[in-house]
Amino acid sequence: MPFVKSLLVIVTLVLIAGCAELGRTSDEAAREIVHQAKGTFQRISTHADLARLNVKGFLDGARGIVILPSVVKASFIGGAEGGDGVMLVRGSDGVWSDPAFYTMAAGSFGMQLGVQGAEMIMVLRSHKAVEAIINDQGKMGIDVGLAVGLVGLGIEKSTSTNVGGDITVYANPFLGFYGGLSIEGAALVRRNDLNRAYYGEEVLPGAILLERNVHNPNADQLKAALVAR
Repeated sequence: MPFVKSLLVIVTLVLIAGCAELGRTSDEAAREIVHQAKGTFQRISTHADLARLNVKGFLDGARGIVILPSVVKASFIGGAEGGDGVMLVRGSDGVWSDPAFYTMAAGSFGMQLGVQGAEMIMVLRSHKAVEAIINDQGKMGIDVGLAVGLVGLGIEKSTSTNVGGDITVYANPFLGFYGGLSIEGAALVRRNDLNRAYYGEEVLPGAILLERNVHNPNADQLKAALVAR
């Protein structure tokens, strides 16, 4: 019976995650993701137990940032990990772009059972990391030769070896013990539907993040949070 209950919990949470946008328009969903992204950045950058990581100071030299307010990992033999978020890029003028919408997706296989969740920030320290997401939809890890460092609360085998490399991931768990976090093989897939709804026109991430052809005032508070001290 406990096994069946655990399975039901996993199935339920996966369904909730997959249906989170039902009942809301794409525009409403996009605005909520941006609002949540601001909260995620503020919580992680000011968290007492993460203060030693100096997230805001570390962001000074960053080329971009990906903020994922809710990444849920559900496992039953096979595992799935995913969540919606936004990416912003800082230009040569030091000004942050408006956000482009992405979904993180990863899968695994093995004897595993459980549900875990965390909010995450990916600090993109190199132009190569930015290009990997914009051009290749961010297939992370050795496939694109990116140096990735993982730090945060409750992360099994987290390492600071590559902190200062191409990508540094900060995580703050909100559901269970978020062990075994890895973005090797994970992909950041562009959400063209949310980008279209948020900006009122068909627009690709490159036009949002690099060319800055569109603007939504709803993103101003998130951008302000990135530079606040």
